[in-house]
Amino acid sequence: MTKRFAILQNKIDELESELLDLAHHNPDRQPDSQDIEQRFVFLRTLLSTEVASSPAKPHHLQHIDKRLTELEAAFHNWDEFRTTLDDDDDMVSKCSCTESCLNEDGETQACSFDELGSPFFHEPHHVVDELLPSEMASPPPPPPTPPETEGKAVHHKSEGKEVGVRKVCGAISCGVVIGIVFMGLVMLRMLAFFHRTSYILNMILFSYYTIIFYLF
Repeated sequence: MTKRFAILQNKIDELESELLDLAHHNPDRQPDSQDIEQRFVFLRTLLSTEVASSPAKPHHLQHIDKRLTELEAAFHNWDEFRTTLDDDDDMVSKCSCTESCLNEDGETQACSFDELGSPFFHEPHHVVDELLPSEMASPPPPPPTPPETEGKAVHHKSEGKEVGVRKVCGAISCGVVIGIVFMGLVMLRMLAFFHRTSYILNMILFSYYTIIFYLF
């Protein structure tokens, strides 16, 4: 192995360790992509020089080439993913900040969402009603009732009223009959009481007249 191969292997180990530390231990750190790209170019140049100096591409150079290719592809994928996340954060921050608009004189000035007069911020209910069709915005009227159905409904109502009247009349009739029976029992009890009372009075009068007769 030549001195260039040892330098190449050390540089690849150093770059790989730095990228692993950047991805796993310092995710908030912003790497210099151009600097890393230049380091990959330098390693490629060094590898090409080592391959050109060898009569046949040895196994250890093939291993270094594969390792460098995989490391470069992994860095590109990670850098694209990080750039996508940064773009999403920029879009969110733009939505929350003020934007520029033209005033009446045609000059650009800073204005917020409230000054833009967006209907979605002031009258959301009216906007929803306007976006919806008229059939969906208001509930549909109930379907008209057919004449036959109306006649049946009226007939059922009249039958219900007749049944209710019959029940009330039946209850009143039962009450009257029970009242008459009760009054008859009371009258019989009163007649029996008066009959007993008159019998006792007659006995008292008879005893009184008998005593008077014997005395005189």
